[in-house]
Amino acid sequence: MRFLKNLTALFFIFIACSLSAAPEDVKLDPATLKPQWWEAFNEEPGTLVNKGNQMIDHLKVITETMSEGKKEQAEELIQRINVNFANLDKLSKAPPIQIPPTTPSASEYPIDEAVDLARKIQAENLAIKSLKDERADRLSQISTIQDELDRLAKSYFSKSQPSEEKFIQGLKLINYHVSQLGLKEDLKRIDTGIKGYEAYVKRLTNELDVAEKNLVATPEDLARVKDAQRNALAEWQSALSLMHQQEAEMISKSADFDTDSASPESRLLQQKQIEAVLQEMIAHEDYISLQIKGALLELLLEPKAVNLNELSEKAEIWSQTLGDLSQRLSKQMISTQREIQRTGQLLSLATPDEPEFSKTRLNQQEIIDLAQKNLLSLQKLKSEIQDSKFILSRLENRLTKEIGGSRRAGQITVQYLKMVWTTLGEWIDTPFFHIGTRPVHLSALLKFIAILMITFWGSSKLVNGINQWAVTKKRIEKSLLYRISRLIYYLMLTIGFIIALTSLGFDFSSFLIIAGALGVGLGFGLQTIFNNFTSGLILLFESQIKVGDFVEIVSGVRGEVKEINVRSTIITMPDGLDVIVPNSEMVTTRVVNWTLNHPYRRLRVPFSVAYGSDYDLVKKVIEEGASKLNLTLVKPGFSDPDVMMKEFADSGVNFELFVWVNEKYAKRPFKAMSDYLWMIERVLRENEIEIPFNQLDIHIK
Repeated sequence: MRFLKNLTALFFIFIACSLSAAPEDVKLDPATLKPQWWEAFNEEPGTLVNKGNQMIDHLKVITETMSEGKKEQAEELIQRINVNFANLDKLSKAPPIQIPPTTPSASEYPIDEAVDLARKIQAENLAIKSLKDERADRLSQISTIQDELDRLAKSYFSKSQPSEEKFIQGLKLINYHVSQLGLKEDLKRIDTGIKGYEAYVKRLTNELDVAEKNLVATPEDLARVKDAQRNALAEWQSALSLMHQQEAEMISKSADFDTDSASPESRLLQQKQIEAVLQEMIAHEDYISLQIKGALLELLLEPKAVNLNELSEKAEIWSQTLGDLSQRLSKQMISTQREIQRTGQLLSLATPDEPEFSKTRLNQQEIIDLAQKNLLSLQKLKSEIQDSKFILSRLENRLTKEIGGSRRAGQITVQYLKMVWTTLGEWIDTPFFHIGTRPVHLSALLKFIAILMITFWGSSKLVNGINQWAVTKKRIEKSLLYRISRLIYYLMLTIGFIIALTSLGFDFSSFLIIAGALGVGLGFGLQTIFNNFTSGLILLFESQIKVGDFVEIVSGVRGEVKEINVRSTIITMPDGLDVIVPNSEMVTTRVVNWTLNHPYRRLRVPFSVAYGSDYDLVKKVIEEGASKLNLTLVKPGFSDPDVMMKEFADSGVNFELFVWVNEKYAKRPFKAMSDYLWMIERVLRENEIEIPFNQLDIHIK
């Protein structure tokens, strides 16, 4: 009843507000929204801010009669809508992202100005990347809000009658929609900024191309660089000496600096050592950069006086040095960031109750300050290395122009191959993992794989060679050849695997441990595999079932043995199907081997003739007909076809033809049986011997 009263009051307040408001007021009831409510809202007169304020005032009046819980929820949503309206208005009026202006290209560019251009391009590319990240974030937010809008709209428009719950859902729809519109406005601004920055970078790139062609140098520039080189060399030597002193101090005072349990004093000493290393790297890079700059100035001033081959070799050394500095920089940056994170966590976990709290906190704060200082130095060094690489690339382009394209390309190719070879050698000598205490390098791993591949290849080739040789030797049994080739194959694989393990540094003195682990594995789940493997060896050595035999097992599978593998035996049935039978089944169950001692088989073909027939004639013509068939075995030691009377049946006299078939048809029993039945029917018909039908006499009393 209370809900109905609230709903009735809400309805009358809404009617009263509608009648008393000015004509230009915006009336938007969240409980009765239409699918195109925003288009209707936009058609109302006034600015977006005014319409938004009017709607907020209108919503506040409606919420006065709501129940306490719903009223609080509605007021919170109205506040969010108000904020989103203000944000939408702000974004719709926001100025576009400012793009730096470009200046016209000059006729001459000193080296420093070209470097500044390269820095600008790098900085603007970072700005573009940042804007693209913002764009991806806005798209993700828009997509998330759209999913929520779709879900809410489905639930909202499925309700026909206004209610407080529908009113709340309507407020959520308004809030999400206005929030999404603000994100879309911001997305437009970001897209415009990306296009502007990309066009700006394109203009800067074109100007850099012009600058490279119009690089100039003066003797005064070269003299200043030469003086700076001498000062940089002295600073580098001083920084190198200071680094060695810091290393010696660290070794003498701290033995646990590289452990997680190191004391704050040890970690502080480590950061001081890193600071000394960074100062050495910065001084070294400064000296290399001045050398590259001086070489480029000399090449610009007097190209004929420069030894181009010698300069090309120096350029290769400088390139390698800068690459080494970049690698060292990356490692130092990772360790420094890790130290800042670890020390910050320790600092946050420290409590005033701990002894020497103030001293520990002071040391940890000093570690963080020094690590952050080192991080700034690393960022500075990274920027300077990029500048040096830029100048070096300009020097290499000039060298290409002076030496000649093809000749320089050959030099660069040789240098690149040398670098790749050196890098590959270092990479190959890097330990991948350890066996015990012995490291396993990539070279050993490649050797292991190569030995296994050669073993598999050699084993296959040897087995194929034996099989091809045996083709010319007709007296060698096929099954014996198969057993020999299989044993040789497994033996070579075993030997090759042992050699491959030895190349990895495998210690066979730990074989007992492996055997124990293998025993545990057999006990927990490998017993079936091991059982099949052992059964396969038994089949190969025992020779009671050989490749080429025609067998029949208990499960009803009947066919020719094609392969005896480590785990299973493949039997090809007469209809062409290949059946994979576990070796353990071939050993532990009953198997009928039709061709165990010889490849022949005797068939028993039943047939009947009518009472009163000439039985001697029947015996004679059937035996003669069987002897004439090409599948009948004619060989000393094996009996000729023989017809025997079996019984006097109800409809006739039953006979059986006993006949031996040759090797080919011994493995095709259904075909052999069919041929003999065809022959019996034909012979009996030709001799006018009647084949009886079932007869039944009925006597009625």
